[in-house]
Amino acid sequence: MKILFVLMLALAALFAFAQAEEKCDEACPYNYAPVCAKPLTGTGKALTFGNDCAVRVYSCETKTSSKAPTFPDDGKLRLYTMKFCPFGHRSQLIVEANKIPNHTVFVNTKDKPEWFIEKSPTAKVPTLEIPNKPEPLVESLIVSDYLVDYQPNSSLKSSDSYQRALDNILLDRYNGVISLFYAMLRGTAESTPENVTKFFNALEYYENQLKKRGTKFFNGSRPGFVDYMIWPWIERIDIVPNLIKGTFEWDENRFKNFLTWKKDMEQDPTVNTFWLSVEDHTTFITTFAAGNPNFYIQLISVVFIATLTNTSPAKKDSCQTVCTADYTPICAQIAQGKGADITFGNSCVLANYNCQHKDRAYTRKSDGECPGKAPVRL
Repeated sequence: MKILFVLMLALAALFAFAQAEEKCDEACPYNYAPVCAKPLTGTGKALTFGNDCAVRVYSCETKTSSKAPTFPDDGKLRLYTMKFCPFGHRSQLIVEANKIPNHTVFVNTKDKPEWFIEKSPTAKVPTLEIPNKPEPLVESLIVSDYLVDYQPNSSLKSSDSYQRALDNILLDRYNGVISLFYAMLRGTAESTPENVTKFFNALEYYENQLKKRGTKFFNGSRPGFVDYMIWPWIERIDIVPNLIKGTFEWDENRFKNFLTWKKDMEQDPTVNTFWLSVEDHTTFITTFAAGNPNFYIQLISVVFIATLTNTSPAKKDSCQTVCTADYTPICAQIAQGKGADITFGNSCVLANYNCQHKDRAYTRKSDGECPGKAPVRL
């Protein structure tokens, strides 16, 4: 298990870019000797790296990221997405819920590689490449719908054609909710309160649908296609108060059913597989809005790639204690509220997590791995 833990650490450092023929597998030491580095060509802010080795690994990865990934001839689907994109998130949820074997490639959507632009008709994520088919599929609902049907006897959609039509109406109307979500984030001080009101008014339709259906999820007793298509923006909704303070507040009476659905979705194993904290989402959208999206969130402890900084050397983040690679698992439970148990690689990893996620801290439940298919945090 310890060997697996070390291997997972190494693989995590490479997830942000597609696998290329050239290997960037230099093993960096865990000493923190920060180096401020600037791009060799072009413009861009400096990055603070944990040490010289981390600079070399990063340079290797970004250099090779322009090469198209190669895949074994195994017939598996190839999903091109981006970790922080809610549209790509949709397809990842369906792949996981349906347990579809696949190759997932994370694409840098700011500086898109030429091979991806040539491969995808829209140069957007998600893009789904199907072996032996002439062209890939694009657009999140189209890709996700295909992924539902790809798995025979999937329970993610109703078998009743009328109910499926009603579900499609929900998803069609949800485009308006998505637009208002972004309007809240982009609005001015004058327009934001109005956008918040419009958002809640649009979301009330889904509160009423849950009440009318009388089920735990839109799909019934378990999450289904509609639930997973709606979820990515609801996972991100808690970033709104961080970005437009004082103007966004849930009415617990008005959205009683919807907020219960939200809590139940947070405990779903499929959702937990890709769940990111409010802090992670906030960091990404803030750097994205500034024109320098940070695709390396959660990688600092592996290759010491720090968040974007100015050209002066950055101080070591107090929440980024460098943990040893020993695998002494701890099963932890959420300290307040509801949430799935998580297996942490060791006590240091748990402490780092709690430092970074003070609003969603975990406490030790027992030594060893959590039972079942609990997510693992390394």
